[in-house]
Amino acid sequence: TTRQPREGEVPGVDYNFIGVGEFRDLEESGLLLESGTYDGNYYGTPKPPAEPSPVQPDLVDQVLFDEEFDTEVQRKRTTSVSKMDRKDSAAPEEEDEDEKTPAVNGLAGEKRPLLLL
Repeated sequence: TTRQPREGEVPGVDYNFIGVGEFRDLEESGLLLESGTYDGNYYGTPKPPAEPSPVQPDLVDQVLFDEEFDTEVQRKRTTSVSKMDRKDSAAPEEEDEDEKTPAVNGLAGEKRPLLLL
């Protein structure tokens, strides 16, 4: 939003408070899902990233926080992910008949990834 923060609001938590020029840049770049004006101020909802890159910040962050953006710094994986034991990439073992997943929508025995939204 382009309005000033109200008492008790935390920038980056309640809203991203930015200037009109920055807002127009976001709007023109197509990074906003929706936008509008109310009481003389601009409001918008950023589009969610399709698939964030582990190396580069998303474009909304680059536009909003350009002065803090450093192209030499790469994001690091969290300790829990980077220190996990890596499994051998050998072919998976065959499942017993008892362990096969039940038929779902006519797709017996197929495992499907869980999609989290």
